[in-house]
Amino acid sequence: MVPDYYVAYEKWVAQAGGRTVVLPRFFAHEPQALERLFASLNGLLIPGGGDFVGNGSVDAMVARATRANREGDYFPIWGTCLGFEYLVDILGGPGALVPRAPGDPIVPGFDSELLPRALNLTAAVRGSRMLGGASDALLRWAARENVTYNMHHRGVEPASFASNPRLDSSMSLLASSTDRRGRPFVAAFEGDNLPFYGVQFHPEKIEFVPPSRYEPNIRRTRKAAAFSGHLGSFLVSEAAKSLHRAATGTPTAANPLVWPSPSAVFT
Repeated sequence: MVPDYYVAYEKWVAQAGGRTVVLPRFFAHEPQALERLFASLNGLLIPGGGDFVGNGSVDAMVARATRANREGDYFPIWGTCLGFEYLVDILGGPGALVPRAPGDPIVPGFDSELLPRALNLTAAVRGSRMLGGASDALLRWAARENVTYNMHHRGVEPASFASNPRLDSSMSLLASSTDRRGRPFVAAFEGDNLPFYGVQFHPEKIEFVPPSRYEPNIRRTRKAAAFSGHLGSFLVSEAAKSLHRAATGTPTAANPLVWPSPSAVFT
């Protein structure tokens, strides 16, 4: 079954006019299957949560998207929380597989579960795709208000991001935050020449995870919702640049599209 929290991603994307489908866990088991799937998607959202998707399929899709974008075939990839960590691992480390290898830029030990935070925005924001189009008011709120919500104990420190040649040469650090002990972590990045995006926080939870005693700290303010909505709209606008078309037909038991795995984005 698909975890309940996947509904929040679906609603977050739908709010901006996109739609999602949950892919099979092993969606790149052979090259032909990967090609068929890739041609029918407008983008890939690698979600957060506790579901392990690092089985090689994510790596294969990122590699395929990298090649496509360099050949002029636009295909965005977005990673949230655990998905952010997978992207960092694939782009700057040993790949999205466990056990974690030496040299992995993602490290444990952050005290940032159930944690609302503002963002320390970098100079790269103004020229970025993700946040360059945001209003001055929205950026001011992001810098001063707790508009993000974190649920992670692993992360990447800004210094490690900057000292990783593969990340520093191809990705721009857009924002960082700090955990409860003041330890900094990368909060958002984007590719310089590739439409790849990662956020360590959870924009989908702001409006689309119901209040509960398990997650009491989500800031459900107008400003947090505006920032979350901006990111959702940005993701869907990126997917709209893809010329791929969804495959027709209804999924069958032999071709399931309802397993805990990354979400495809359609426009």
